[in-house]
Amino acid sequence: LGVCPLIIMAMLKEASSSKLITYNAIQSRTENFVYGNLDKSNKPPAIMVKHLNSDRIVGSAAQKYCLFRLFPIMFSDPVEHLESFKIYLILRELLDMVLALPQRKSWLPFMETLSINFQCLMLDLLPHKVIPKVHFITEYTRIIDENGPPVRYWCMRYEATHLYFKKIAMQSYNFKNIPKKLAQRQQLRQCFFLSKPYFLRTFKEASGTKQTRMHEIDSKFKILLAQRYGQQFVQSDQSLLRCSKLIHNHIIYKQYAVYVYDLEHVEEIPLFFQILYIFKFNQQWMFIVEFLNTDGFSTKLWSYKLSSYGRLGIVLPNDLKYFHKGLDLYEIDNLHVVNLTSRLTKKN
Repeated sequence: LGVCPLIIMAMLKEASSSKLITYNAIQSRTENFVYGNLDKSNKPPAIMVKHLNSDRIVGSAAQKYCLFRLFPIMFSDPVEHLESFKIYLILRELLDMVLALPQRKSWLPFMETLSINFQCLMLDLLPHKVIPKVHFITEYTRIIDENGPPVRYWCMRYEATHLYFKKIAMQSYNFKNIPKKLAQRQQLRQCFFLSKPYFLRTFKEASGTKQTRMHEIDSKFKILLAQRYGQQFVQSDQSLLRCSKLIHNHIIYKQYAVYVYDLEHVEEIPLFFQILYIFKFNQQWMFIVEFLNTDGFSTKLWSYKLSSYGRLGIVLPNDLKYFHKGLDLYEIDNLHVVNLTSRLTKKN
């Protein structure tokens, strides 16, 4: 992941030197880009003109990776004209497999080919950007072969903890005994988490809840409820508990978010649905969803193109198999796309 900011900066510099976009336009676009509700937690700082001049992108590791993922969507117009975008595509495909969980050993030869191609392109197009981290990418296949998926031993958790300590050190204004202060805050924070009744247990937590009467629900959703629970249930005009966010067994489900519910064919093409409503009836949570059609994969945007064909359904959280966390739906060039953070595959 340490190479991602280098590639982003190289593409932006090339776009500017090719007169495809100015530094001010880059700053404006990164400031005004509308991130999805789920990507907002890792929203990166805007790339300012001073950052472009100093050849440095600021932000945490998660923020930089979020920017790397959404770069083709954010700068969809100039990317296809950039030579360095070839490097991005190879690195992105490699990272999708490196960050996948589970992984397949059959991917390793192709990953090795990608890592070699990446290094060759870096030497050819960006020789001044070649740093030791570029070489380390060629070691991924050996490390994965020996130790398994990297997400089980990567440094992202360390980066998150380190960021927490940096914030506390800056905000506490304690200059006498900083290590003691940080240790105390960390211990109190850990005690707080351990005191929670749902820590390391299955639980359900809803937010944004409100009561909804049956007559307030759209007729097309009433038909679904009648098919599932009977016509008498719909005609009773009883109230349902409705929420905008549900945490079920440590998985976050949000209204209007997109989720992968299955993988299709040998190519393992993901199938998606979008949650329209989250209701609770008889102590049971249910999702009213719209199943989406996977129209294909856009290499330029490195995203799956989705469309609606009006198929609705009711899905229970316990019936879902977890493939991927919730995704934001972006609209670009009259297309609706979702951007995955890793390649998906079924367990062997």
